[in-house]
Amino acid sequence: MKQKLLLLISFALVSISLTAQDDSDQKFSVEASYPTSLNDGFLSDGILDIGLKYRFLDLQIVKIGVGINGSLFTENDEDNAFGSPSKTKNYFIQPKIFGEVSIPGLEKLRPSVGLGYSFVNSKIEGTSSNFGDFDYDVDNKGFNFVLGTSYDITKSFFAQIQYDVIFLEDAKEYKINEFSTLKLGVGFRF
Repeated sequence: MKQKLLLLISFALVSISLTAQDDSDQKFSVEASYPTSLNDGFLSDGILDIGLKYRFLDLQIVKIGVGINGSLFTENDEDNAFGSPSKTKNYFIQPKIFGEVSIPGLEKLRPSVGLGYSFVNSKIEGTSSNFGDFDYDVDNKGFNFVLGTSYDITKSFFAQIQYDVIFLEDAKEYKINEFSTLKLGVGFRF
């Protein structure tokens, strides 16, 4: 299912790129990625990450912009505090400011760095022999640091890789202070 969704998004972005604007006018981009957790045993099943970016300042070699991403991870926990299986859905909202670098001679390669703030909502549900059915939400938040690069396939269509690390403010629920993800995907500039 995940592969079909990414294939469909890729096809739509390639089709749109045939009518794309000149590269100098492209201030917006949309992105779709497959996120993977780099923390052992936490947020192990990434589903989808989607994002939108707007570049508002062009300093020739660096473009400054703002963006927002939303991600979904799922987790099936067989060994938890309730002594029974549970299912967790983790939702991320990640606004950020970023800089995208243009390298002379390597115009198709666009490294970027960003700083943002992440909001994480975890919905946990299951059944316990001691407590019966349970269903609760856990909210967390924290600063995040982003490193990435994209490679232009056409003037508008690109492939990307991105590394995020999130420094949680209140990590009691997960017993970790930070976690990181790797995102592989495609995008379209317009």
